[in-house]
Amino acid sequence: MLFLLALLLFISPTVATLTDLQTNCNGPDRRYNGTSCYVMVKNGRRQSVAKLSCNHYLGYSGHLYHIRNAAAQATAKELISNYSSANDNIYTGLEPINSSGALTDQNNWGHYYRDGTFVSATNLPWAPGQPLTNNRVNYQPSSDKIFTLDETTTYFFMCEYEEALKQPVTDLEQKCVNLASSFKTLFTNDICYVMHPENKTYTNAKVACNDLSGYNGHLAHIRTINELWMVEALRLATGVTYARLAIEQTDVSSTNASIGWYLTTPTNQSMPATFLPWAASNPTTGLRSIAVTTGYPNSFATVDSNTAYPFLCQYDYMTTTTTTTTTTTTTTTTGAATALTDLQANCTGPDRQYSGTSCYVIVGTRMNPDLAKTSCNHYLGYSGHIIHMRDAAIHAAVLQETTTYAGYCCYWLGLELINSSAPTNASTRYGNYYRNGTFVIPTYFPWGPSQPVNSALYNKGSYNRTTNAISSVPSSDQNSNICQYEEALKQPVTDLERKCVNLTSSFKTLFVNDVCYVAHPATKNYNDAKTSCNDLSSYNGHLAHVRTMSELWFADAVLKAAGITTYGLLGIEQTNLSSTDPYNGWYLTTPTVQSIPTTFLPWAAGNPAAGGGYPIIAVKTGSYPKSFATVNTTTSYPYLCQYDGPGPSTTTTTSTTTTPTTTITAAGACTRATTTSAGGTGTTAATTPTGKRMSKFYHNSFGYYTNTCYWLSQSTVTLSKCLKMCHENELCFGLSYNSGTNDCQLLAIIASASPYRAELTADRQYKTIIRELQ
Repeated sequence: MLFLLALLLFISPTVATLTDLQTNCNGPDRRYNGTSCYVMVKNGRRQSVAKLSCNHYLGYSGHLYHIRNAAAQATAKELISNYSSANDNIYTGLEPINSSGALTDQNNWGHYYRDGTFVSATNLPWAPGQPLTNNRVNYQPSSDKIFTLDETTTYFFMCEYEEALKQPVTDLEQKCVNLASSFKTLFTNDICYVMHPENKTYTNAKVACNDLSGYNGHLAHIRTINELWMVEALRLATGVTYARLAIEQTDVSSTNASIGWYLTTPTNQSMPATFLPWAASNPTTGLRSIAVTTGYPNSFATVDSNTAYPFLCQYDYMTTTTTTTTTTTTTTTTGAATALTDLQANCTGPDRQYSGTSCYVIVGTRMNPDLAKTSCNHYLGYSGHIIHMRDAAIHAAVLQETTTYAGYCCYWLGLELINSSAPTNASTRYGNYYRNGTFVIPTYFPWGPSQPVNSALYNKGSYNRTTNAISSVPSSDQNSNICQYEEALKQPVTDLERKCVNLTSSFKTLFVNDVCYVAHPATKNYNDAKTSCNDLSSYNGHLAHVRTMSELWFADAVLKAAGITTYGLLGIEQTNLSSTDPYNGWYLTTPTVQSIPTTFLPWAAGNPAAGGGYPIIAVKTGSYPKSFATVNTTTSYPYLCQYDGPGPSTTTTTSTTTTPTTTITAAGACTRATTTSAGGTGTTAATTPTGKRMSKFYHNSFGYYTNTCYWLSQSTVTLSKCLKMCHENELCFGLSYNSGTNDCQLLAIIASASPYRAELTADRQYKTIIRELQ
């Protein structure tokens, strides 16, 4: 019987099942091609409105069309010509990478997604004489070319929905889209943003975010350049000059307008705001609230709290109504004198100085900037980076320190050209880069005479103590370095970070976002390299996954720091070896875990190689930000390894009469204090149920934690069971959940708080949810 069943399975024909998107992508206004559904909208709109309008298929993070390759271009041409007219122009998702850079630079354009992230464009069929000085791009099928135009121009547009971006459709997304008939809205990263054009004072606006019943609303928190991009679209689409945010200076007696800003909500504890891209002539002393205004990406303006302005709301809570009972214990503490922080206490010696809330350390040895980026490891747990000369106070501290403890004449700064392909002679084209590849556009530039230099080679910032000024210099220069360690970036020191830094005697390494990257200059073919990431025992090692522009930034740095001038193999391959399409079918792979599709593919010039035979991706060093190259499996190259957990641990498995099993993990290197429900720290004992409590759960981000010190437990259960487990555990402050695998990780930390929010490993299959006790 078993043999007959096996035989039937062997001879039965298999039928390829259509995806949901393929099934529903039908009608004269749409086409399915590759792994995307394209929808043409014959309703003329300005570009900012168009990019908020891609809501035909919920759950796919619809965005304006990416003309990413010849196949996508041909599909668009056919659809527009047949559904409308070959002379119609349509908006695309192409926008400037650096809005302050040269718009005429063909390399200063990227394909933007709904959430403000982008991929550098490689297929750019510009018309002759293009691009001009406008900031948006349209495609014309009659000429099969693209042209720049002003954002305010009214045109048709095309939306794209990608299989790779699919996620479950939530109640919040449905309600957010339904609200679009009354307001300009945008649903992204499980958050609904709603732009209110009516004017309110700050106090009234703070309590006016009540558009969606059942969800917690508050004025929006803008913490990254990607979020600012989304807000700018909403502001432009609504046609307002200012849009209030939930950022305020809580110390009303402060006379320093540059510090003391907090992200606030009506009910939760305020959090310090570190992303402050000030508009020209801002901030102003005495104005205690912030609004987004014109001038993106420098568009934060201080405004009077009592003056009425439009405002932006954000909705991100999920709720449960089950209740449990607990006993609470009150602890009284007595006041004490202000103690030095750990960083202050340890920032001692002639080569270092503590100023403001940072410790600065001079490294006198001359080195290239990539080596400098990997060398700031004096204080673990602070994500050390090359110094940011943010203001006159830091400038003065640097002059004092370099005069007292002199290195070479010149010192590297964390200042770099934002778009490596843009002209270099304008301050607005530079950003202060952090260790993890993110950046903030500065407002303080003490340039020397004739600086910055207009030369493609002069793309790094340097400080000269003799002239007490900064200048742009080539990355081939050899300078001393100044490392900066910030109190705001403090996070627990892990066993993995210690071991990663200790490896630096043998390899060039970089520890960032709780992942250790190790560059191997020794060459291996791909199959051998895949199994050679064994530098750190007890940690999962594999060829590196590069999924974002930030990760590409530091991957390029660590490879160049290791002296690798050719290629560095990554864990990205085309698993279908018979494929002749070099643009599709790329996967992030490891030796043990299921492969994941990847959409971040910033191809270097001449790549990907056509015709098959080159199924592997490597970073082509020195080509950032377009540095992915296809290589074959047999040629030997250097390679980049990644280590991200779980690390040394002891495990106890308990089973019940039900199917799920729960594994409690206690990492040997964990030193995390247990956080009590009262907000203090210490050892928390089990509680006896006595009173009713309600839990609210709201989405924080997509991703999970590889640091098992942050877990209370890991289970394979349904989402409702996972939420219930967290609700019933007083030590649970949230969870990470994968709906595909039912992986439930209960968290002992608050994922939105510093430093934990910076340690989340990005993964759209996981949702990290925060619990709030009521």
